[in-house]
Amino acid sequence: MELTVSGIGNAPRGYAAYGYGLDGAGANKGNQTQGSSPSSQQASTIVTLSNGQTSSVTSSSDGLTETPLSVAWAPQMFAKADGDNSSSVTAAEFGKLLAQAGLTSDQASALFSAFDKSQDGVLSVDEFVAGVQNQENSGAKTFDNLLSSIVKGSDGSLDKQATDAFLAQGSTVADRYWSEKR
Repeated sequence: MELTVSGIGNAPRGYAAYGYGLDGAGANKGNQTQGSSPSSQQASTIVTLSNGQTSSVTSSSDGLTETPLSVAWAPQMFAKADGDNSSSVTAAEFGKLLAQAGLTSDQASALFSAFDKSQDGVLSVDEFVAGVQNQENSGAKTFDNLLSSIVKGSDGSLDKQATDAFLAQGSTVADRYWSEKR
């Protein structure tokens, strides 16, 4: 997919964009990011403004829809946390993941309890994504910070190799999750 932006109002330091594995006509290019958007059948683009805010913009028959990047890529974060590939995330796995975003074990434990709606001691992908969405809705930047720690290099710029590896690692979980949500 190619994205052309001629200008962004008063953005003081510019912007960056990251395209998904669909071309402008909606045809699959077959790269590793296929299915990493909420609807892999639609063209989607991740846009990052100079203030650091990111979002997935997806075209649909009703027009454009917007999904925060932390929510769009929550299934991939779930897969990264699921170290034993059990299709669930334990409190220990969750804490290890959130340590990358700078959370203490007590903070991660409290957040895990809030995410674990079934109170069974593990998170399903549905609970994880819903929890990330709730965090995003509350204005918390925990999962934005987590994504930055995963996909940005030490210089703060997008590390394409790390991003591609992250998306590929969670592509099966993301494809399954988002196909059920259509």
